[in-house]
Amino acid sequence: MKRPLHFYRGWVPTVSGRMSYSLLGYSSHPTPSICENIADSCHRYILCYQRRQLIDAMLPFRFGWVSRFFLNLDGNFWFVCVAESSNKVNDPAPLSGKLFIFAGRDKWRGQAENIIRTAQDELRGFYDGRKPEKSLKNHFSDRYHSVLEELSKSADFHVSFEMQRSGITTIQCPDAMVLSDDLPHFPPQEERRERLTDVVCSQLFFFLKDIAHHHQHHSPYTDTLVDIYPLYDGDDLTWRGETIRTLARKVVQYKRHRRNEEFFSALGILAYAKAFLNLSSKELGEKARDIQPSLDLDSLAFSIKASQSATHSSNQEKIRRMDNLRSILIAVVGIFISMVGLANLTGKKFEDPSPNLLLIANYMIASPFITISIIMSIIFLGMVFTGGIDFPNWRWVRGLTRLVQPLSREAAVLTLFCIGLGALIISAKYAFG
Repeated sequence: MKRPLHFYRGWVPTVSGRMSYSLLGYSSHPTPSICENIADSCHRYILCYQRRQLIDAMLPFRFGWVSRFFLNLDGNFWFVCVAESSNKVNDPAPLSGKLFIFAGRDKWRGQAENIIRTAQDELRGFYDGRKPEKSLKNHFSDRYHSVLEELSKSADFHVSFEMQRSGITTIQCPDAMVLSDDLPHFPPQEERRERLTDVVCSQLFFFLKDIAHHHQHHSPYTDTLVDIYPLYDGDDLTWRGETIRTLARKVVQYKRHRRNEEFFSALGILAYAKAFLNLSSKELGEKARDIQPSLDLDSLAFSIKASQSATHSSNQEKIRRMDNLRSILIAVVGIFISMVGLANLTGKKFEDPSPNLLLIANYMIASPFITISIIMSIIFLGMVFTGGIDFPNWRWVRGLTRLVQPLSREAAVLTLFCIGLGALIISAKYAFG
């Protein structure tokens, strides 16, 4: 099935304004990448691949094997980057190459993995037995082009890309791509076909961004911090406006969470937005004023800092209350245990002791581990409700949230309530027999 030519453009965030290609390819998100990034004084070659899980959110945690075993669905895709650039000092030449997608474990391990790993070994061998007069380009140039040709024939989808030192990246779909027969064909309707093309190219851009950009100011799971946008008739303003709008929306989203780490993320992404506007002003000159929306980033930064200060004061008050509650609870339990211990040491008998008091005392003495667990649970719940523990962002909590996403709000709340009640009943049965 033939595909028409498409161009997309996006920005890989970099605050410094000059990206280092020497660090490209080394990423641990979402899985560790396998990369060879080799350069001499004149040239650089990068061969990198990574497995990425793109299955829908219905199967949380790490249960991809469930879909493979029961539904015969495999959400594993292998992404490959093969690229080169000049490595001369002060040479502004971009990093250029191709990005590939291989769907499914069988196809990847059947042919493509051997191609890329053999090429990586050969590239790595430049340092092993090179002659002083032999350059990296002479050593690997022919192999580089043969790898591009071989992978283009076997890949399920591929695009060409060009990344500037500034982070601005252009992605191009070839006009004669033949999609694999193993994949669902793109729909014949032009609008739906265009949309699916955008989605696939965005996934390739996210892969490139992950191996080129270190997630300092946001969670690595936030793929859509920036995206790519179609280019029409040489329009260099629309995609910039969409990029700055996406960054500003993410800043406001983090600002509304009212947590210190989210405020730091908001300020960090705001720095990205300022860097991108400065880059656009340098490249476009007066035309940069036409980028929409027009934002007052300095006022937004002041608002974030004001909200951060107010939230910090509120959190300090919550922490103080939680500390008082914890101190009182521990003191009461300590006094109670001390009184029971002293009574046992003196050998005196209580006159008409309360049956409930005796029951509690006997249980605490007979089951100290469970007693400590109950006390710690009360303290934990207090810290959750006062914001001392960021419980909603725990990995398994996010997994449960993903599990109920397809349900309505009422059904989701009921499902989570039943799961929590079941866990509480099991815990109580274990604790009290």
